[in-house]
Amino acid sequence: MNATEAIERLVAALNKIDKETVAEAFVSSLVSGRPDYRSILGTYGCFWNIDKEQLLNSPKLVGLAATDQPTVYGAGSLAFTLFFRSNSMEHGSVPNAIYELERFATTTSAPISASTESYALLGTIFDTIRKLPPQSQLTQLEKSLSGIMKGNTLHRKHMLEMFGYCDIIHPKRQPKIAGQYYNANKHLPPHPGKSEWRYPACWWTGTDGLNEDAVKFWFPSIS
Repeated sequence: MNATEAIERLVAALNKIDKETVAEAFVSSLVSGRPDYRSILGTYGCFWNIDKEQLLNSPKLVGLAATDQPTVYGAGSLAFTLFFRSNSMEHGSVPNAIYELERFATTTSAPISASTESYALLGTIFDTIRKLPPQSQLTQLEKSLSGIMKGNTLHRKHMLEMFGYCDIIHPKRQPKIAGQYYNANKHLPPHPGKSEWRYPACWWTGTDGLNEDAVKFWFPSIS
């Protein structure tokens, strides 16, 4: 599979999935803890708004050379399962995205319905972020959710990074993800604690707060 074939497969997988199903899966995962339902928001957030024709005509937009031969994980891949469970998913990777999007499309034939408890928890998470003082940094952001959501520091960090991909915690002075995420390494901050976070969440401070337009776009029922 060359780069063009990989992108065609990626675009086909994106076309089988809708934002509402992705959002519902993510919300449900806050209580169920399902790693695949949690992770899909990050991958879909990285790719949903990229011009698909531009993507097909320019593999370098997603970091591929025309001659690249991306390897997509198999459905039973232990390595990919570990990605889900270790919260180290590279959501912007085309091979990873193909596998995850295709897997999600084939395992969600029945409608997903997040519980009232799940939506209440997401609302609490957003309210907590809204209340952080302007001088807050990433450490305070992550720690503010300790005791609110399930999981450890890595789970919280991963979720916040996915909010970054979706522009929910968008640093106002940085480019948005759509069409630009794949040059993100050029924009990492010099501070070692911040550069351990993925772009664009790595640039967030309390002055950025919560992007209410993005909250409304992804989760209209709680905005």
